Order: sequence, then C-alpha cells, then structure tokens
Amino acid sequence: MDGNSVVSGLGALARNLVPFIVGALAVLMGLALMFSAARAMYRLNGRGADPGIGTLSWGRVAGQAFIGAMLLQYARTMQDVSMLAFGSPIQDASAVMAYFPAAQGMGRWTEVMNVALLWVVTLGWIFGLRGLLQWNKAISGGGSAGQNGDLMWGGFWHLIGGAAMVNLAGALRALFG
Repeated sequence: MDGNSVVSGLGALARNLVPFIVGALAVLMGLALMFSAARAMYRLNGRGADPGIGTLSWGRVAGQAFIGAMLLQYARTMQDVSMLAFGSPIQDASAVMAYFPAAQGMGRWTEVMNVALLWVVTLGWIFGLRGLLQWNKAISGGGSAGQNGDLMWGGFWHLIGGAAMVNLAGALRALFG
C-alpha cells in the first residue's frame, strides 16, 4: 500500500462520495420534514383532527416547512449563509493554501494538506446539516424545558461554523483581510 494512493483515495472520497451522501441525506430529511408539515397542516385544518394534536401549531408547521425547504436546496442554503456571514461565495478549499507562506516548498505534503482541507470542508457540510436539524428539534419542542433557546443558538453557530469550514478562503479573507 503506497502512501500516495492512500492520500489520493482519501481526497477522492472527500471530494466525491461524502458530499453526495450528505446532500442525499439533506434531501431525504427535507422531504420528510415537508411531508410532516403537510400532514400537520391537514390535522390542524380539522379534517384529520384527533385528541393527540396538542403540541401542533401553525408556527411549528411553518417552521418545519421552512427548514424542509432549506434542506431540499441545502447547497444553496450553505451558499447563502456563506454570503451573509463572509461576503463571498463558496470557494475551492485549495484557495486556503495562499495563506500558507511555505506552501510552495512543501512538495508531497501539499497534496496531504489539500486532502486535510477537503475533510475540513466535508465536516463543514455535516455541521451545517446538524445546525438545521437542531433548529427543527427546537421548533418541534424536542428539547427539555428551557433547552429550546439553546438549540436555536446551537443551530445558528453550527450553520455559521459549517459555512466557515465550507468556505475557508472566504472566511479567512473576511477575518484577516
């Protein structure tokens, strides 16, 4: 087993398979939330009312539909969060190498660093997804008493941190010029 093949294989995994899986999960979760919101609208409208309707409200339904729509177009959601937070669209992770003054003389380690940056970007996509799911849990009342505000802030910071990880070059430019 050659070290170069391991590095290139990890790079291919981070570049191709993991984003596909995260995107597919986001779409499936978005569809599930949209279906749940439609079902809740039907129940709230009185046609399917039952005694267990207690915690449903129109605000919860609207929140679920909004988060479901954000999940259905997850790449666009992260692009928008990146634009709002850092003022730049998502850039390639290798653009971060410009911030390393010794990057030109690193040789083989440049590829290792690029693969490590790709994995940071992958974790950013996962963090953003977690942020939206925390918002859904807060809207649904899934937290314990007093925890819903923490879930909202936690989701917010997961989205901002995820956008920073996905757009490393833009975040560095916004923070350090």
